Amino acid sequence: MDGYRFSQPREVEFRDIDIAGHVNNAVYLTYLETARIRYLLEILGPQFVYELSLILAHIEIDQKKPDEALELIRSGLAMLSENGTKVDQALFRLEEARALLQKGEREEAGSIAMESVGILSDASPFDAARGYMVVAEVFEELGNREKALEIYELAAEILETHRTDTGGSTE
Repeated sequence: MDGYRFSQPREVEFRDIDIAGHVNNAVYLTYLETARIRYLLEILGPQFVYELSLILAHIEIDQKKPDEALELIRSGLAMLSENGTKVDQALFRLEEARALLQKGEREEAGSIAMESVGILSDASPFDAARGYMVVAEVFEELGNREKALEIYELAAEILETHRTDTGGSTE
């Protein structure tokens, strides 16, 4: 693939395809993980396996169906309003912000993400950092790359602090 420093060709095998003829998300993640390890082997050499402990702690796949996502999220929020905790609701609201961002509703997405960050900052720093990343995406889409970078760095700082506080894990 032109324009990339590394590529890992991969044939889609029969077992990779579901009944609808689509490659399953879990299979895509396996493709990505295989390419990531091969890239590291190429860059660092085979000894890296013994010298580094590399764990993929979190990954998300967006389906690019924000209307469907919003419907599901909002119905879940309605159920949580009766029995869920503020943290549970904030996690759902964070996903609502991500869906709104995909729809191009930047200001509402940013507002909801910031509201969620306020609730999640003490209870779940990892998810608060995800909220900041949504806010950073809003600024990036609005053309303010400098502010976006500042907020991405804040998210990274939170994750690094949390990783250090928990003895190496990011979750």
